[in-house]
Amino acid sequence: MPRLKKADFGTPDKENPEWTKKDSKNAVPFQKLPASLKTAIRTSVRGRPAGTGKKEAVTISLDSDIVALLRKSGKGWQTRLNDMIRSAISLR
Repeated sequence: MPRLKKADFGTPDKENPEWTKKDSKNAVPFQKLPASLKTAIRTSVRGRPAGTGKKEAVTISLDSDIVALLRKSGKGWQTRLNDMIRSAISLR
């Protein structure tokens, strides 16, 4: 197996740079942090915001050309499809 080089990992993340030896030396273990900071870290909200609970995930089969056209229309195509179905149903 070939050995990986730093260049193989792409450009570094500017918001989360690689730690230096000085950073590692100055790091404080979680157990030694002040109690208020530990509580804040444990209770911080992670991940995606909670949805409204009004939507339901379903599996549906569509023609590949329709899916390609919707995806080509850009980000949010699922929401636009939902709106199209809603308007089609209200017409009847």
